[in-house]
Amino acid sequence: MAEAGVPGYEMVGWNGIFVAKGTPPEIVAKLSAELPKVLHLPDVKEQMAALGAVPGGDSCPRAFAAGRSTRWGKIIQEKGIKPE
Repeated sequence: MAEAGVPGYEMVGWNGIFVAKGTPPEIVAKLSAELPKVLHLPDVKEQMAALGAVPGGDSCPRAFAAGRSTRWGKIIQEKGIKPE
């Protein structure tokens, strides 16, 4: 963004794995435990690097939800954004 003339602006892309509401907690726990292992397999890391991505973040569903809800929730409320 600085190259485009917008200094001090930061935008980071992210991805998350989502499950349907009501998914049993034991399944959520299993996914939370296994996904970081998969993301750090050499071939997966290589494929992600080719896309400019770096695996990381928090595998705790509550921490992921809280971080995204806090940041984007504020923007959504301030701008009056509604789902279509």
